Amino acid sequence: MKQLVIILIGILLISNSIYSKDFWERVNVPNDTPTQELAIDTNGNLYSCYFGMYKSGDDGTTWQVIDEVTAQGMTIKLSHANILLTSIYVAKNGYLFTSMMDGLTFRSKDDGISWEVQSYELQNIHGFISCNNGRVFANRMFDLYYSDDYGDTWTRYNAWPESNYGSFSKSRMALSPSGMLFAWNNGIWVIDPDSLTYNYYTEGIDSSYVRCFAFGNGKVFAGTDTSGVFVSTDDGVTWSKLVNSPSNVSISSMVYTKNVKLIAGSEDNGLFISTDDGETWSESVELFASYRINDIDIYNDKIYVSSNGIYTSTDDGVNWERIPGNPGYPLVAYYNMNRNGKIFAYTELGLYTSTDAGSSWSFNPMKDINKDYLSGILLNKNDKLYAWSSYSDYFLYSDDDGETWNNVPGFEGTSTYALKENSLGYLYLANGPGYSSSLYLSKDNGQSWDKILDNFGSYSLGIGENDELIYTDDITVYYSIDYGNTWVPKTCNELMGRYGRENLEMDGDFIWISHSQDGILMSSDRGNTWNEINEGLRDSTYVGEFQVNYLNKIANTLYTGLAYGLFTYDFDNRTWVLSDSGIVPSAIVRVDHLKDKHIYALTSTGVYRTVDSVVSVEENKIADFESDINAYPNPFNNFITINITGNNKTETIIISDLFGRTVQTKQTEILESDRTYDLRLSTDELPQGVYFIKVQGSQGARVILKVE
Repeated sequence: MKQLVIILIGILLISNSIYSKDFWERVNVPNDTPTQELAIDTNGNLYSCYFGMYKSGDDGTTWQVIDEVTAQGMTIKLSHANILLTSIYVAKNGYLFTSMMDGLTFRSKDDGISWEVQSYELQNIHGFISCNNGRVFANRMFDLYYSDDYGDTWTRYNAWPESNYGSFSKSRMALSPSGMLFAWNNGIWVIDPDSLTYNYYTEGIDSSYVRCFAFGNGKVFAGTDTSGVFVSTDDGVTWSKLVNSPSNVSISSMVYTKNVKLIAGSEDNGLFISTDDGETWSESVELFASYRINDIDIYNDKIYVSSNGIYTSTDDGVNWERIPGNPGYPLVAYYNMNRNGKIFAYTELGLYTSTDAGSSWSFNPMKDINKDYLSGILLNKNDKLYAWSSYSDYFLYSDDDGETWNNVPGFEGTSTYALKENSLGYLYLANGPGYSSSLYLSKDNGQSWDKILDNFGSYSLGIGENDELIYTDDITVYYSIDYGNTWVPKTCNELMGRYGRENLEMDGDFIWISHSQDGILMSSDRGNTWNEINEGLRDSTYVGEFQVNYLNKIANTLYTGLAYGLFTYDFDNRTWVLSDSGIVPSAIVRVDHLKDKHIYALTSTGVYRTVDSVVSVEENKIADFESDINAYPNPFNNFITINITGNNKTETIIISDLFGRTVQTKQTEILESDRTYDLRLSTDELPQGVYFIKVQGSQGARVILKVE
């Protein structure tokens, strides 16, 4: 029996001329700004880095943004959403070194005003350290380099073996009070920075993944990934585990204070303190219990903790206060609003919710979820939250605003690549092992799932303005206008060699495909022909100018976000126009239309929304007028019932297809007021597909409310 799905629509539609809004205002977001690493120079200037770099000369009260690094004819915008600065270091002569995750390394000789690119082989650096003789070491995943001229030239330390650890971490280096360099690579290395001779020790610690070192009271302490803290009383020759030290957490940074306290920060469970050289430890300091600790530094007996912002203590960790200013803005990767106006904002630190339009926020660290590998989060039309990972093999849901999470039945331990929702609340899931993933459909809020496409072979999935489904595979674009029942393949030779397809959009005859490095392709004839539409996006000033972070069609406006701004497409002149009035120039992460009818832009300098509301295409089709008209069942088979409240009018019911063609009409007369009439329409001659209903009266329009 054929299945038909109906979208209900009123005849009084707001004009199709929905103009893009070019004026934005910043909205309140959580002010927990993640800071990856902190550096302090001899003058007490603070440097902080992560999404961008910041400098403070007044102990964190105000911050100066160091947003662009221009060196050797190229410009890197440090607030680019995909650029993570993983280290910043002040060498003994005052030079600054900073590095990008999976990217270049830079040096500044003038407190960050100008920068130089270091050797191109010096990439993916975890951290730097400056020794007493002026020799600077730089550590990365498989290599250790040193420089005798503060970065003019670099030499690989040939004794350093290649490591089989592939995960990115901190530097795993520290300088002992005697000036010896302690480093880890499948064991403890103690290197003499002058002679470059070394000793290699593994006794008691060779199976542990060391993340950091601290020195005090004649002892060496090593913090590990999940095995606790180890101690050596013979300069690293032998080690023993401190059995009461925090275990099953990743110790990311440690310091030993002047007052004989060992302070350890973890990436997953806060800050711990020991007053007896690690024999016993306090519970995680309450303030930091749910925080990720990225770095701990001491300057003039003042302790600095780099975490959800920067915190300081002047009494050896007894009391803490947050510095008054924020180094930058939290990068909000997901922002949505439920039917009651509750806002959900996701940052790297966790999930935040607000019930007062963003004035105050509640923090949920999502401890049971591996956030490092979180691929996406979705709040559906029924206010159910989903979280998934394509790396850590989980697909979870929450019915209590993210407080607790459960496995979606049937998908335990599987990789999820995409989850999308259409206007009817149907959920589409791309899930499975790698390129053999399948496409699943749920029509009941995720309670049950049907496989509609096997060997999906694509990580990209898009849903168009009229609920079209679209995905790509090699050089073919597939789309469906009947909810995935049938698919139309279209060859697109222009896809050859283009990887990182981030966003797919479709609206009627138009299809758009964005790429992380190659810009945007468009077809205006349903995939028969294709053209690049990059005019206006090119900016030779910046490296990676085609890093398209997001593409979204909202109402009649096509938005795209790049590293250096938000653009809208001018269809008449076939060019992109910078449309960021009111937005501090920044990288654009995402653009969405929320339930309050505003468009929101997520950027590296905060979250912005249009000053005026914008009516979406869906709201154009389903105008939210007060009415008692309804239709059921939806989806339906051979018959559908139209429920109309009587008002002494003659009504004409029109059924049209996805392309606006009238396929059936029925006229009925309603003679009495305040009564409800059920009219049954036969649809057995309609082919399978998507349809619209509009009810037209002699004195105006009746609006049939959309069935969720």
